[in-house]
Amino acid sequence: MAILTSCGTSDAPPETTVQPVVEEGINVPILMYHHFDDAVSSDMIVKEETFEMHMRTLKDAGYTAITFDELIAYVETDAKLPEKVVCITMDDGYLSNYEIAYPILQKYNMNATIFVVGAAVGWTRYRETDHPYIPKFTWAQGLEMLRSGTIDIQCHTYDMHHWPPFEIGDRVIRPDFMPIEGESEEEYRLTLEGDIKAFKLLSKIELGKEPFAFAYPSGKYCDQSERILKEQGFKVTLTTRSHSNRVIKNSPESLYLLGRYTINDSVTAEKLLEIVGG
Repeated sequence: MAILTSCGTSDAPPETTVQPVVEEGINVPILMYHHFDDAVSSDMIVKEETFEMHMRTLKDAGYTAITFDELIAYVETDAKLPEKVVCITMDDGYLSNYEIAYPILQKYNMNATIFVVGAAVGWTRYRETDHPYIPKFTWAQGLEMLRSGTIDIQCHTYDMHHWPPFEIGDRVIRPDFMPIEGESEEEYRLTLEGDIKAFKLLSKIELGKEPFAFAYPSGKYCDQSERILKEQGFKVTLTTRSHSNRVIKNSPESLYLLGRYTINDSVTAEKLLEIVGG
C-alpha cells in the first residue's frame, strides 16, 4: 500500500532564492592638488619631482586618469570605463598648473580637471591691492590646455573664494560658498545664482563652453547650495572629504558630493597606491 507523507508531490514547484540586485558601478578615487613649487611651505604645495613621481606611479600601476565628462557618460550612457580609474583635480588655477603640472600630465598621458575662480584668472597680485599673490594662469593658457585634450577646466565659483586678510573696502567677504551671517535664504539664493551665471558667461566667452562640474571652496556646502547647483545644470559637485566614491550606472545622484583626497608633498608612492586602491 502507498505511504502518504506531508512532503507533497514530485511535481511541486521548486523553492526559489531571490538574488540581490547588484548595481553596476565603479570605484573612483579623486585626488586634489593645488600649487606646485620647489619651496614647500604648506600642505597645499607639491614639488615638481613629487608630482611627476605620483603620475609615473599611477601610470605604472595601470591607472587611467579620466575627466568628469567621461564619468558622466559612464553614468548616463552605455559608455565603459577601464577597471582602474582615477580623477586628478587641481583647485584655484595657479600658474604652476600650466607651467609644471600640464607638461607632466602630457608626458604620462594623464588627464586632469582644474577648478578655477573665474574672477581671479590671471591675477599676480590680490585684487585692487599690492599684496603679492601666487600667480594664476590666464584664460589664454587655460584655453591652450583645454584644446590639448589633457586638461578640462571647471568651476570653483566666479568670486566666492575670498582671502579675508587681503580684502579692503566695504565689499562683502565670502571665503566660501556658504551663507554669511544674517543672510536670508532668498538673498543667499540670488547671490549663488548670480555668481554661477557670471562664471558661465565668462567661461563661454573665454573657453567656448559652460561648466558642468563644481568644486566647493574649502569643501563647504549646504542643502540649498546643492539644490541651486543642480537647478543651474551642474551634474557633478565635489567636496574635500577624504574618501573614495562609488559611481553607479544610471544613477546621476552618485555624481554629487564626491569626496577627494588632499595630496601633499609627503605622499609617497606606496601611500598614493594605498589611497587610490582603498
